[in-house]
Amino acid sequence: MGQVSGASPRWWAWVLLLVPPLGVTVAAWNLMVNYRGKRRWEEEEAERVGRAKL
Repeated sequence: MGQVSGASPRWWAWVLLLVPPLGVTVAAWNLMVNYRGKRRWEEEEAERVGRAKL
């Protein structure tokens, strides 16, 4: 838990709580970044597995 709380300042949590549109925007951005990372990982994994079958 210390790592998570140390990753961003306490004021950032208050800003996201007090300005809901910003919180929604940041959440959507994080979802997009995580989705792209997952897709990239799946492509690399499929390529790695494809090479192993040859």
